[in-house]
Parts: sequence; structure tokens; C-alpha cells
Amino acid sequence: MFGFLDPKKSFWKWFESNSQSLLRAPIGPGPEFHELGRRIQKVHPELVFEMGGAPDQPRQLVISAGGDRSIFHVVEELVDLAPKVPGWQIIRFKPREPNYAQHSIGMNGLTVGPENIRFVLLAGWDKSGREFQLAVDLFIDGCTHEGQQEFVGLAFILLDGALGEYDVEMKMGRMRVRPASEAPPHADRWENFVTSFDEAFEKLTVEAARRAENA
Repeated sequence: MFGFLDPKKSFWKWFESNSQSLLRAPIGPGPEFHELGRRIQKVHPELVFEMGGAPDQPRQLVISAGGDRSIFHVVEELVDLAPKVPGWQIIRFKPREPNYAQHSIGMNGLTVGPENIRFVLLAGWDKSGREFQLAVDLFIDGCTHEGQQEFVGLAFILLDGALGEYDVEMKMGRMRVRPASEAPPHADRWENFVTSFDEAFEKLTVEAARRAENA
């Protein structure tokens, strides 16, 4: 029916036509959301989606690149074409979780809570002195050596929830996971991570602009 359109426009035509049945469908595995995923992957096979929203609020459709920076532009282009659909809020990239520091994360038999994490932010500049990176060191209870794979996977889930998909890929530099015993005295509590990251990034952005003006 929509084959004459490009894949992005075709997706939104289909979504508008099926938006009410998607609203009525319970969130979770089911034919409606299986078809939604199939349609999104016609735009690009690596795109994924999530559902959210409070019961008395519009249902959220989050369109995500799955953390793949190389297809961020596809997400941007698709969401830019999104129509206004009653009962829906369309969101580009997985957003930040407001209560990121109030719950534990479990994976592969490991569980990490906010009380188990300390962090340090590290700013670095390239040789020109104009481009910066804001790196993150996470010190986690139970980690026995730097880069321990099980904890690296947990760390990316934690960071994704704290900063959201876009900022993890576009604002954060390298990330290291290290044993809690290696945390320096100035390592801060996980609950302060987002505020500290945003403040540090803003300061570095201002400094980069100043350096560019004086170059």
C-alpha cells in the first residue's frame, strides 16, 4: 500500500494508520509491536524501539540506534519526518532515566547498585588544544581488574541510563571500569554523576569556544 514512498515516509504513513490499535495494545510481546519493529527495520535493519510513558500521559515511542553512532543520522532523519499523532510522543534516542541512581542493575549473575559505584571525570585535549574529550572512570565493588568484561557490560547499561543514548556516544570520551580499591580520594558517589558530567561538559565547551576565538 505504501510501497511508492521512501521507507521513512512509508513508516510514518503506516504508523498513523495503525496508531490507535497500537495505543490499545498492551506494551510487551505481541503482534502489533512485532509489526512495528518489522516496519522500523525496513527503514534500517539496526534500528530498535522502546515504549514508555505514564498511564495518564501520551504513550512514548523511542526510536533508537541501539548505541550505534554510525546510524544516528538515520534516527534523526526518521524522527524529523514524524507527524503529530494523537496520543503519542515520538522521541529520538533512548533518553536519560531521571531516577538512574535509585536502582540496581543485574546481568549475568552480577548486581551493581548505586552504593557500589564511584566515578572520576577526566578532561583531555587534542594536540591542537581545541578539541576535548570528557572521559569517565568507574570504580565498582566486586571488579577485580581494569576492563573486566562482565563489569564493562554493566557499566554501559548504567551510563546509558544516566546520560541517555545520544550523550554517551556524542559527549562522553573513553570509559574505563576499575576495581573499587583503586578509587582515588576525590572519587564521587554515583548519585552525583549526571550533575557533575553536565557541569564539566559545559565548562569544557565554554573553554573550547574561548580557545577557538584566541587561536
